[in-house]
Amino acid sequence: MNKYFISLVVIIICLLGLFTSPVSVFADSRGYDEAEQIRRAGERLDEIDRNQKEQASQRYDAAHGSSSKNSDGGVLVAVVLMVGAGLCFFIIYNRIKQEKEKRGRENNLMLERERMLSKAISLGFNIDDSSKICPACAETIKLKAELCKYCKRSFSKNEVQDAIDSVLKSFLKK
Repeated sequence: MNKYFISLVVIIICLLGLFTSPVSVFADSRGYDEAEQIRRAGERLDEIDRNQKEQASQRYDAAHGSSSKNSDGGVLVAVVLMVGAGLCFFIIYNRIKQEKEKRGRENNLMLERERMLSKAISLGFNIDDSSKICPACAETIKLKAELCKYCKRSFSKNEVQDAIDSVLKSFLKK
């Protein structure tokens, strides 16, 4: 069967050669004949197709973050991202939990201070008449003062609150 096929092809080529015009057999003004131009045009189209397919494949790989050459890398990246997300969730959850506990302790401390102050006020304590001694200049200043009027030393809110607490505790011990 192969012999018949080859023979048929040879006969068709010969017949085509007989019916072609003498002009197409000779080269045109650029030095190419028609068949050569068609062959080269076909090669250029094939090259353009290959380039477009390769570019499309690269765009697809870039858009989907995967490569057809290394599909295990995508799985590895996914696993690493999942582990990282889990660690971030764990860290953030613990920080939120610590902040809630801290706020709870601060609220409890504030409530305790409010109870002590209201109990002291009910027993006759007046916070506006109370005073403390400035540790920098040893002058007597108001208990709630955040700035010494003599030496201009500033007191933090914690220092003021601690001074109030100590005065309240000593008043309530009486």
